Order: sequence, then C-alpha cells, then structure tokens
Amino acid sequence: MDRYDEVLTKCRNYPKDMSLGIPGKPELFPVSPHEFRNLCEGIALTGCTVDAVHSLQTMTERYKHEYTLVLYGNTSEDLDTLFMKEYCLNPGRKGEANFSYQQLDQVKRTLRKRGGEVVYAHTHIACGTQYNCFSLNDLKYLIRRAYITNRDTYGLLITKDGFSPIKYSIQENEFFRIQILFA
Repeated sequence: MDRYDEVLTKCRNYPKDMSLGIPGKPELFPVSPHEFRNLCEGIALTGCTVDAVHSLQTMTERYKHEYTLVLYGNTSEDLDTLFMKEYCLNPGRKGEANFSYQQLDQVKRTLRKRGGEVVYAHTHIACGTQYNCFSLNDLKYLIRRAYITNRDTYGLLITKDGFSPIKYSIQENEFFRIQILFA
C-alpha cells in the first residue's frame, strides 16, 4: 500500500462497504459523486473548452475509448469559480485513460502563474451500471496530484449522461461536489 492509498482509505468519502465491487479489483470500486457534500464553488467552461467537453462525450461513445482532458485557466477569488479557457486532450485506450507528459507539463506551467488552476477531466464509456461514478483509482489520482502540487485539486468526469465536477480538499481530506457552468 503506497502513501496515496493510505490517504484515500482515511478519506471521509472512502466506501464503508466494498462488497459491491469487482472481486480482486478494489481500485475499480465505483464511488458516486452524489454522495459527496456540495460546495458553493464552480468550474466555468468558456470558449473552446465548452466544445471540447461536448465533443468528448460523443467521441467516447462512438470510438469506445476513454479520453483525458486537462482544462487550464484562472480562479476568481471573489466568485469561488475557476474559469477554464484552454485545454489539452489525450486519447486513451479502450477502458483506460492516462494523462500524457504534454498535459502534465502544461499543468506545471499553469500552476506557476498567479491564480492559475487546472481541472483533470476524463471520460467513461457508457458500459454497465456504474459508469457515472468515479473509481477509487480516479480519486487516488486526484489525491496524488494534490500532494504533488501542494494544493486542492479539481476533477471532472464526462459521460454520455453529463458531467460530474468535484474538488479534493487536502486540508479536510474530503471530496466535494461543485457546480459546472457553461459560459
């Protein structure tokens, strides 16, 4: 068990009952974002990022591949909103999404800017009954990015049914649901 597994198991959102998961694959256990507490924060998609997110919904179902999308922008302290203006897309493989070196390099550059913020987005193919849920692996990735960057992280799950934006708070070791806005 690595350090991030340990943080995840101590997280308030860690499932109490793992009996409904895939035997031998606890990392794929589905966690519904609807179980997370709601925060009055949001992610505003602007310009080309709106088109990118909507295109990924279609592409994911058409090609049966998962994709990663990192959204880049700035935060607005007075509105508690992240304004995403740019993105970097990476096609995945069937049933797997990985963030590329190019995406993570842009993350470093964005976070160095004053007020710079990123959102780690990925898609799930509409398969089975739990595709609208984050996996424990998805949550662990956001925790890992939070500790690497030493700041709260934001995630976005994109499925054919819609979008699930979340925030991981290092201080509270908890995931929260947040809002998504299309500007």
